[in-house]
Amino acid sequence: MTETGTSSGSTVSIPPSVIDSDGLDESEHAVNSKIVANRIKIALSLVEYNNILLERAPIIISILTWFIQDSAP
Repeated sequence: MTETGTSSGSTVSIPPSVIDSDGLDESEHAVNSKIVANRIKIALSLVEYNNILLERAPIIISILTWFIQDSAP
């Protein structure tokens, strides 16, 4: 069965092969896929940034310790 809808006065037919069981068409799935891909990229970037911070943690701690000791009365 073909679903129909109106958009600015004209009737649009969507073939059943385009409609999935979740009710989203292919363009909505494409947008959702892009959003998920961007979220994965952001998550991987954060993991990489955290790894860099962990590698440099001893240096950062020694600099902070030096500042604290230098400013102590």
